[in-house]
Parts: sequence; structure tokens; C-alpha cells
Amino acid sequence: MGTRFDHLLPLLPVALAAGWSGAVAFVFHLLPAPLGVELNPLSAMLAVLTVAITTEFAVLLWRRYREERAGGSTVERALTVAYASTGRAVWVSAATTLAGFLVLATSDIAMLRSFGILTALDLALAFVGVVLVLPAVIVAAEARAERQRTATAGAPAAQPAGQVRGSA
Repeated sequence: MGTRFDHLLPLLPVALAAGWSGAVAFVFHLLPAPLGVELNPLSAMLAVLTVAITTEFAVLLWRRYREERAGGSTVERALTVAYASTGRAVWVSAATTLAGFLVLATSDIAMLRSFGILTALDLALAFVGVVLVLPAVIVAAEARAERQRTATAGAPAAQPAGQVRGSA
């Protein structure tokens, strides 16, 4: 893509996940007792934990995509290969991480139980966000970069300093 901000693209779905984290905690706090969870000091760490774990998913997919693009693949082909090859590893990583936090849901300690449930929900939403949002972000960024390359290629060459267009 060619901008110095390319490496930040995989963080967009991660940032969305951080925002969802607070919303999920608030909604589940409002639910009645059997479904609801209590907010506690551990709940304050949800966004940070979600960002830390979800960043791994996004970066793994992003790096695989960049490898394919560097090899000459089209945007569509690079995304297909990245998700077909690395996507499975990311899915398994997400599933095992979710399972680990869901174990906390069986705890007799209410604080741990709530933390496990909220973290699992946040991570599930974040994983879906990475899987759905990251490809859209990549396609949009690639389209924008292509428009800029096309506009730059069609623009007249820059004039040397001090020279006016049309003069010799």
C-alpha cells in the first residue's frame, strides 16, 4: 500500500473490540441475576485484555496477507490465502483462549465467574470483528492506495523550483 501507516491497519478492528468491551460489560451488568454479571475491579481490565489478545489475531492475518501481496498476489487472492492458511490457526487460538476464560464461569467466586463470562464474550466479539472487519479495512485501504497511485501517475511532473509553467 505504501504509506507509513500501513502497519496500523490491523489495529482498527482491535480498537473497535476495545469499544465493544465496555458496551458488553454494561449490557450484561443490566441483565437479571441468572444472566447478569457483576462489574468488579477485574472488569476494568477487559478492554486492555481484549486488545492484547485480539491484536495477535489481527497481526497474524495481516502479516500473512502482506507476504502474499509481496509475492505478487492480487488483493482478493492474498486475502483468500491468508484466511485459508493462517485463519485456521487464528480460529484455534481464539477457541482455546475462549475455553480458558469460560472455565472461570464455573468458579464459586462471583468476581472470577463474571470476569470469565465477560472476557469470553468480549473475545468472541473481537474475533468476529477481526474476521469480518479486517478484510474490509484491507480492501478499502488497497483501493485508496490504487486511486492515489493512479492520480499520481496521471498528474503532470513537478516543475523545478523557480520555473513557471509554460516558460523556457
